[in-house]
Amino acid sequence: MNGNNISGFTLVNPVSITIRSAGGNVLEQIRAARTSTSGRLLASDTFAQSSYTAWSKNIYQASRLVATRQYHTIPASGDGTKDVHFLETTFGYNSFGRRDRTISPDGTITKIDFDWHGNVIKTWIGTSDTNLVVVSETEYGDADVCSSCTGQRNKPRVTIQHVDDNTMRITEYGYDWRGRQILVFGEEDADGKITYAKQTYDNLGRAVMSERFLLTENTGTTKPTGSERAVVLQNNFADDNYFPIP
Repeated sequence: MNGNNISGFTLVNPVSITIRSAGGNVLEQIRAARTSTSGRLLASDTFAQSSYTAWSKNIYQASRLVATRQYHTIPASGDGTKDVHFLETTFGYNSFGRRDRTISPDGTITKIDFDWHGNVIKTWIGTSDTNLVVVSETEYGDADVCSSCTGQRNKPRVTIQHVDDNTMRITEYGYDWRGRQILVFGEEDADGKITYAKQTYDNLGRAVMSERFLLTENTGTTKPTGSERAVVLQNNFADDNYFPIP
């Protein structure tokens, strides 16, 4: 190269190739090596499958993604064989078009239940339809969490993680009238104590204070918020410029 005069081009392999459908969906992503590295990359360049160094495919039915294939051994020609050449993940959909089923390459099934708003309410995992078990649940709404919270039907109220048949980890949430999450109640620890976090916002939606409390009394689903029933563990305030003070 002499000043602004370019004397030649050298291609640095591999070349990244993306193939899309007419609707814009990504069908294939390929990395391939061009035989000659001399000269610039041209739209007319062709790449044989034997030159591929990495390859993935997405399979659609209409606009729905129904399978993905990730190649670990690229065949000399054609699509190859599942597990021999590629790992495949498949997806299923309910009657509303929501993806509710995923089968991973090792055969693990993840099934999702939705409410009629489209919120995920249960997640199941197993290796067949006969041994699926619930691993997580989410309840939505505002009952028993915040008496002033209204219209939060699509906000998570309780999340439940199922550790085993006898153990659950429960987290509860509360919101203000604008729908901002302001309370998070953690699970009980080994001593039966519960901590919760409280976030305070100004009228512009900026967080101005973060607090953590230890409940000194647990009355079931009604969570005390008064200072007489909680001990402050931590306070984080924002300064006049709204930078959090650790």
